[in-house]
Amino acid sequence: MKNKLLVCLLGLNLVSMAQVPTNSLSAYYPFNNNTLDYVGTRHGVSVGVAQYGTDRWGATNACYDVVDNTNYINLPSDYWIHGDYSISAWVMVKQEMPFPRLYDFANGYMINDVVGQLSHSGSGNMGPAMGYCINANTESHYFSPNALSLNDWHHIVYISSGYQMLIYVDGTLDGSVVGNYMPENIFRTKNKIGGSNAPLNDATNAFIDDFRLYDRAITPEEVTQLFNEPENSNPVSVIENKEVITNLSVFPNPSTNQLNVDFRSFSNKEVTFEIYDNIGKLVSIQKTETLIGQNKVIVKVESLANGFYYLSISSGDKSKNIKFVKN
Repeated sequence: MKNKLLVCLLGLNLVSMAQVPTNSLSAYYPFNNNTLDYVGTRHGVSVGVAQYGTDRWGATNACYDVVDNTNYINLPSDYWIHGDYSISAWVMVKQEMPFPRLYDFANGYMINDVVGQLSHSGSGNMGPAMGYCINANTESHYFSPNALSLNDWHHIVYISSGYQMLIYVDGTLDGSVVGNYMPENIFRTKNKIGGSNAPLNDATNAFIDDFRLYDRAITPEEVTQLFNEPENSNPVSVIENKEVITNLSVFPNPSTNQLNVDFRSFSNKEVTFEIYDNIGKLVSIQKTETLIGQNKVIVKVESLANGFYYLSISSGDKSKNIKFVKN
């Protein structure tokens, strides 16, 4: 009966998880008190003082707080964007700034520059924009006439599909234009979230959360799915609706070979450790007995592919689900 209940509840929650598109998702930054790439190894590096804020669900240290041009996120040099792409993120603009950036992938200012702005105005009171510049004389842009309201969370998606550029705001198509160019397959060395490659270092003052990059043009239906992403879209978050285990820590995270699960209040109880991948598939299960005086259990993860997973820990009428990164 227990297994049937687990499968049933897991299946219900997988419906929610399936609503978040993962096909061709090449980078994902949830900014949960870090700048890690949760689907690969292209981790970000904070420039200046790393700052985190409260996300749209009220969770603390769960989104990145960009306050000016001194604390954005640098991404590694790579072939980030070419041809069709989509970038999805949640943003809260806190202050009108000149030409604030959500992303800027380039080899310098207006040199093979793929850019997404939160405003295309020098005063910061115009709508978002996206563009691609081969150089200063060869470029395509779409400028939205609709400004993002201040101090409100908005879901924004930038899509390049062939020569067409589209911007969605809060699940609705804001507008589009057919340009003359599309991003070329070029190795880019100046790649930033919340930062600018412009000579004046155009500043951004905004919270940024759940930044996703897709190597394709996502569909309108997928835009809606991302906009309606449920809180804590964790495929094991409601298993058996147990009381949450407290006084427990899991480290290191990220991990290469093993997770150390440190208990503070367990004794003589069977504990089950289940690992699920990011689409809710069970990939590992381990059971052990914790003894009086024993407060640490090792969970092996070296055989897992790099990416992010969920560790579900359950014992008796208690459980705990923890997201971790394998690298």
